Amino acid sequence: MIDDDVVPAPRPDGVPAAASSARISAAHPHDDVRAQLVAALGEVVATDPASLDDARSDRSGYRSPADPIAVVRATAVEHVVATLRIASATGTPVVTRGAGTGLAGGATATAGEIVLSVRGMDRILEVSEADELAVVEPGVLNDDLNAVLAPAASGTRRIPRARPSPPSAATSPPTRAACSAPSTG
Repeated sequence: MIDDDVVPAPRPDGVPAAASSARISAAHPHDDVRAQLVAALGEVVATDPASLDDARSDRSGYRSPADPIAVVRATAVEHVVATLRIASATGTPVVTRGAGTGLAGGATATAGEIVLSVRGMDRILEVSEADELAVVEPGVLNDDLNAVLAPAASGTRRIPRARPSPPSAATSPPTRAACSAPSTG
């Protein structure tokens, strides 16, 4: 923002002088949120142009008009908790992103938003053939889960393979159905 009270003096060669950097506020409105994320989470916070640009689109073809504040590449529950605490305290929206294979633009982010990528949370925590249950972190890809289920495939339903790239297990229809099924107890 240029200070309206300061008019730059013309240069000796007659070319109008650009406002000096002292008169231009380089502060971005979300610098404080970005700084809090970096202070709390360090290297899991990406603010480089390529990471921000990537978070603006998914397989839907939709591209948001501006870069998000930052991309938090969570690898642990603590990263998710810290991100959501900062977002809550600052009133900043959070867009959760898995593999980025969605076809509806739901994982695309724009200016003023934090991207919480859970792709790095990709551990398969438990498989129970008897209960036909798999407990996974949100970044597990269907193909990875199916590879673990293959030896027990006789009794365990596999998650259908998506084309052209596998979505995360957390967003597959069987997983969503299991998570939203009414409680029977």
